[in-house]
Amino acid sequence: MSSLLRVGIIGAGTISAYHMNGYKALPNVQLRSICDLNAEAAQARAEEFGIEHVYSDYHDILNDPNIDAVSIVTPTFTHKQIVLDAIAAGKHILCEKPPFLTAAEAEECIRAAEGSGKLLMFGFVVRHAGHMKFLREFVDSGKMGQIYYADLNRTKRFIQRRGWFNNKALAGGGELFDGAIHEIDSALYLMGYPKVKSVKGYTTDVHNALPYLVKGETPVERTTESAACAMITFENGACMRVQAGTAFLTAEEKCSIELCGTRAGAVAHIFKNELKLISLDENNCPVECTPELDLSDTPHNRQIAHFVDCCLNGTECMVKPWQAVEVLKLLNAVYESAETGKEILF
Repeated sequence: MSSLLRVGIIGAGTISAYHMNGYKALPNVQLRSICDLNAEAAQARAEEFGIEHVYSDYHDILNDPNIDAVSIVTPTFTHKQIVLDAIAAGKHILCEKPPFLTAAEAEECIRAAEGSGKLLMFGFVVRHAGHMKFLREFVDSGKMGQIYYADLNRTKRFIQRRGWFNNKALAGGGELFDGAIHEIDSALYLMGYPKVKSVKGYTTDVHNALPYLVKGETPVERTTESAACAMITFENGACMRVQAGTAFLTAEEKCSIELCGTRAGAVAHIFKNELKLISLDENNCPVECTPELDLSDTPHNRQIAHFVDCCLNGTECMVKPWQAVEVLKLLNAVYESAETGKEILF
């Protein structure tokens, strides 16, 4: 196998820098090209990271025989076509989350990738965080027992998102879809991705009733929700509660995963890199402990290193394509349930 992975970056927005930092940290990667519809943004990123080739059309990257792999860091509604084109061009692909707008789009792209000999990986980056790595080993050891309940939070104060993020047809949904997908995927990953039995979802939109804009700013048009919550049940008897939103007058912002098992519990705070374990002492009384975590590198750098390792060495990818289908089925069902008022049965 080749000892060097030649990479192109499709998209020059905020998240692109996280990908490029990860690639630049690896000696077996050549960061060769970048493109964005905004030529100035692409040029600025190229100068920042020392990239030689700059384009405004992603096909220029895909048509380059000297590119082995691409990171797709564009808006969600563009992912499907770019992924299909990258598969046809014979490139390895790391596609940011949310993978696609719908589970049907995911299924179409996965079918196209089958038999290509190339990797299609999705950016579920929280799996690579220190607390998730510890929890996965803890669960695999049997010390957690059977996980029967998960409580997930992605509640933020007054974030005024702009552009396509506010359009449900382009973004897929609000903070539940774009942000809480991290908590949902990570919890499902730790639970072994159990089969969903039912989904009941609720959404609300009170954006115009909240005076959270900077004074003088013009309110933006939104078709995404202000807040969402959902209850999910699984065929193995477990259940999960999710709440998410960007317009909460809340005492504390939360991006967290709480898991309850038959032998132990755990609370992970995603961006704080904090983890608390709850177990039973010899008298069956709850006791808490804070384990030491491996924080030697960032989750994004670990994700990029894993992607490169899979591409160059054929290492098994920890993110399975079918898992993107399952998490999108779940999220699509939350919105369907909220719209129809009905519980969605799988």
